[in-house]
Amino acid sequence: MKFRTAACLLLLMSLFFPWKIIWGTNITGTSISWFYIFEFPFAAEYITNFGSLGTYTSWETYNFVPKYLGTMFVLLGVIICLWGTIKHKRDYLVEWGGISSLVGMVLFAGSGYEEVYIPYVLYQTYQSLPLGMFIPVAFWLMILMSPQETERYLSREHSKRLSFFCGECGKEVSVEFEFCPFCGRSIQKINCKSCGRKIPTQYTFCPYCGETTQRDFEKTLIL
Repeated sequence: MKFRTAACLLLLMSLFFPWKIIWGTNITGTSISWFYIFEFPFAAEYITNFGSLGTYTSWETYNFVPKYLGTMFVLLGVIICLWGTIKHKRDYLVEWGGISSLVGMVLFAGSGYEEVYIPYVLYQTYQSLPLGMFIPVAFWLMILMSPQETERYLSREHSKRLSFFCGECGKEVSVEFEFCPFCGRSIQKINCKSCGRKIPTQYTFCPYCGETTQRDFEKTLIL
């Protein structure tokens, strides 16, 4: 499995793990209770330990819109990443999916809650761990460990410099031409099955996307 595919699967699996963990204590007089909050992508789990009185657990949805917006950005990034790994020579989709996921994580981790009024004196201490922010870091490390094998695009100036020799007159001809400018011979071309660009029949690989033409003929100068 390629690192880029593994990076996309990492984003997908992150939808099932808490992105932020909060833990601390509530002190009211002589009463002390521990609490834990596990923020998952779509809902949060609250766990409160009252000591001898037992433990209370509940699931609650978010009341803050950026929480859901951040989740949607990550989900969109996962879809784009997976599509980029399935679609041949579309690695740039993987990178855009990673950017979308990073924006989503920032929105999610940076979003707070609505204020809650407590009608008695309460001393509270807590700590927070934005666990989800480590996911984009791991994603981009895996992306950097898997450089692209071929160039995705060629500029028009670069494509004009691509050439071959005419089989009729032997003169050098640009791949952009449909006819040889020296002898007028028609240049036979095929459509690349990956990017759709027209390329001369004697090319074994597409100069625009690197896809093999998979044609059983020898590379000759005959057009």
